[in-house]
Amino acid sequence: MAACNKTWSAATTTPPITFGFNLEARSSLPAVIELHDMELPRSLPLQNSVYFVAVSKDRLRFHVTLHHKWEDMSDPTRWRVWIEDDRGHVYQPAACDRRVVKPVTTMYDPYRTQPFLSFTVYKGDGDYVFYRHNLVRKNMRWLTLVMKRPGYEYRYRWSFVAPDAPDLPDALPAGPLEAERAGPRPPV
Repeated sequence: MAACNKTWSAATTTPPITFGFNLEARSSLPAVIELHDMELPRSLPLQNSVYFVAVSKDRLRFHVTLHHKWEDMSDPTRWRVWIEDDRGHVYQPAACDRRVVKPVTTMYDPYRTQPFLSFTVYKGDGDYVFYRHNLVRKNMRWLTLVMKRPGYEYRYRWSFVAPDAPDLPDALPAGPLEAERAGPRPPV
């Protein structure tokens, strides 16, 4: 018996990360995957969103919000998570902080008459923290957060340059230890 696997993706172009006093210059735009459930009204979307903040050039914090009708699907600690960069490197999170899962009940009146129907879904918030020397580099072209669990995969991708921009030289080539840990580069 084969399992059903689904992959959902969100992609956004965001300004390159710059460090300074301005938090907005170190924060990405949000990437959102909107799902619908056949047991919920179509007007009740389940929005799963992520944005990140570059705390330093060595540390990224991804702020995740998950919505689902099942509590464990909304729990950020129940997902396998990693990031992939434009050089093909894969990084595992150092921690999942600030985990909160709570029920959210919505009243719904499909025909604008009484009585209202209520639907409860779960909202899970958490932060994935990644540490690595020079994790945020000058001229980084893109970064992808991957969240996976059996049957589900969410891929959130941030591009820092326009897709038709010419190739930019990387600040420094990957060292032999980084290249060995990262494995082969995916085809472009």
